[in-house]
Amino acid sequence: MHPILAPSVVPFFLTFHIFTLSGTHGFHPLDPLSPFELTQVQTLIKNSYQNVTFHYVGLDEPDKPKVLSWLSQNQPKDFLHNRVAFVMALIDSESHEITVDLSNNSILSDKVYKGNGYPMLNGEEQIASIGLPLKYAPFMASIITREYKLQSMSTILPKNPASMHLPGRLYADQAHRDDNLAKWTSAEASQFLEHNPVPKVKSPIPVKWINCSA
Repeated sequence: MHPILAPSVVPFFLTFHIFTLSGTHGFHPLDPLSPFELTQVQTLIKNSYQNVTFHYVGLDEPDKPKVLSWLSQNQPKDFLHNRVAFVMALIDSESHEITVDLSNNSILSDKVYKGNGYPMLNGEEQIASIGLPLKYAPFMASIITREYKLQSMSTILPKNPASMHLPGRLYADQAHRDDNLAKWTSAEASQFLEHNPVPKVKSPIPVKWINCSA
């Protein structure tokens, strides 16, 4: 099953999805890609394209009838040789869906995705996006016009995929910021707080939403 693309308005959350296998590969057709296979895919793609950003690398799972056939044939090992990887990558500002034949070390297909949405941001892109509003002159002017204090504001990335259609926002209320962070994993919250310390304010400012895209 391939990952669902985030809505195109604000994909503020992404990660590069990688599956690894702790033991030796070769036990089941649905085994995730091994570290060797991940490196194989990365090397092949980077040698074939320039300006590549990986957003997803995983097993292109075989159809159910093939898996059932493998089970009915007493699980022959040679059945596992025809493994295919599925890759979602940003290449020259376009989203590509690529399939890789791991046995022949070759690219089977490469399709530019033209539909709605696009891969969510990876970690580096998330960090870069957090600082963009504060470098945008019209936005900074709107903050001054509204008489907000910049030191009491923080950029928040939505956690819930259902809210991914919302534009990026700045919370002018520390309580709402803390409530949003509580929904994150500890690792996500730690990474965010490392770059966005909790502002020291005596009392929360009344909640007001500021549309970063306005």
